[in-house]
Amino acid sequence: PGFMTELSVDEVIGKLPALLAGEGWIDERSLLEAEFSPAEEEQEPSRMFYALNDVVVARGSVARVIYVEASIDGEPLTTYKGDGVIVATATGSTGYSLAAGGPILHPQAKELVLLPILPHLSSAYTVILPST
Repeated sequence: PGFMTELSVDEVIGKLPALLAGEGWIDERSLLEAEFSPAEEEQEPSRMFYALNDVVVARGSVARVIYVEASIDGEPLTTYKGDGVIVATATGSTGYSLAAGGPILHPQAKELVLLPILPHLSSAYTVILPST
């Protein structure tokens, strides 16, 4: 059960003309912006990504613990030790974040979920971040 399931597949074709005629509504959602900065020795430029649901920083295919330093507006929050972290919008809170034990946010909420993935030997908890 997600937040973006207003129409079934069978209804889309029948409702499309009305939606194109402006008889629908616009539901504004939060969008995540993430910057990927490769290690300096890789000499690659940073890349920006945008996500409606979530951004995941994970260990990849190598089975090892990683350390993720989380900060908000440049201020350190915590360091997570485990398989990674999920940052989810309200729209994404019913996806991977929920499957990993995170909360469901109201669809119009501007807050974000910061959820550790299988934290190792720590009492790392989910954090709900304010929209500002």
